[in-house]
Amino acid sequence: MLLMLLMLIGSYILAERGKPFWSGAVLGLALQKFHLLLLLPPAMLLRRQNRMLFGFGAAEIVEVVLCALLSGIQ
Repeated sequence: MLLMLLMLIGSYILAERGKPFWSGAVLGLALQKFHLLLLLPPAMLLRRQNRMLFGFGAAEIVEVVLCALLSGIQ
């Protein structure tokens, strides 16, 4: 749970510093507990934070590809 909190704080700090892509990418790393983040992508769309959403999606795609490479596709 501490790791999740650190990722959320890191994402907030990056967003405040004007780095929305990296902020979204850090949020994407927090998908280990995806049920806590289900409402974030629609909120990003409503607030028109496209760069943050793109970073979130990019991190998500990297995680899915790595998972498929490690476990194999059956």
